[in-house]
Amino acid sequence: MDYLEVPRLRLDRAAKHICEFITEADAYLKTDPFGWTAEYFEEGGIKFVRLLFKVHREPPKRLGVIVGDCIHNLRAIIDNIVWSLGKAFPPTDPKAKPGMLAFPVCKSEDDFRKALMSPKYRSLCAFPDAAQDLIRSLQPIWNGNSLPSPAFYLGMLNELWNMDKHKSPDLMGGSNHGVALHGYNLQQPATLAAGMAVLDGREFARGAVPPAGIPSDAWVDLSVDVAFHVTGPAKGQIARHLLGAFYSFVRDEVIAKFEPIFPKS
Repeated sequence: MDYLEVPRLRLDRAAKHICEFITEADAYLKTDPFGWTAEYFEEGGIKFVRLLFKVHREPPKRLGVIVGDCIHNLRAIIDNIVWSLGKAFPPTDPKAKPGMLAFPVCKSEDDFRKALMSPKYRSLCAFPDAAQDLIRSLQPIWNGNSLPSPAFYLGMLNELWNMDKHKSPDLMGGSNHGVALHGYNLQQPATLAAGMAVLDGREFARGAVPPAGIPSDAWVDLSVDVAFHVTGPAKGQIARHLLGAFYSFVRDEVIAKFEPIFPKS
């Protein structure tokens, strides 16, 4: 019996969604949906220029639907694996309800202990120690300083999955790299931001105007990509990068590490 047949099929499906997203996101970005505008002002006798984002077209809703499909397949893999473990190692506890079995996602040690006592998750106690330890290690529980990488991805993937049940993820523009100015340099005092969410009218740079003025052929390279909205769980992260990280997490930290635990057919 191949316990991981469905998880692998879902992983393949998620990869196709990522490729589809990248293709359609690139096509959208080629329409130059994001730009910039300059505003001039004077302060303390010094002439300044401030550069502002200009949003011509927000990402199409279809991109959010594709992201939601990818997230659903990746999160479902994690539940599918626990369900298969329940079939391979059935519970003997009469209070367990294996028909409700899913992968718990808890943000504290206390919540995790309580979860193991509920009928929905009691079946986990029948799993081999290696499986129980792995499930515990993936919980998004802060250790006081930071959240370990695998647990970070499970926590965020779970939040996005829960959100997608109600509505597709909202997307926006995000500054992928540093903003580059070509043809001139901002004079001091100056500010130049990178990695910002692209909001219409938001300032991303300012500086004193050079004595000779700004050349007519000067231009700004924004390097904007499609990002998760800052109001959601992913908070402005570049979508293609985060989806790729989720994919690698599920493939390498979930499927690959649970595979040796299953009985050999």
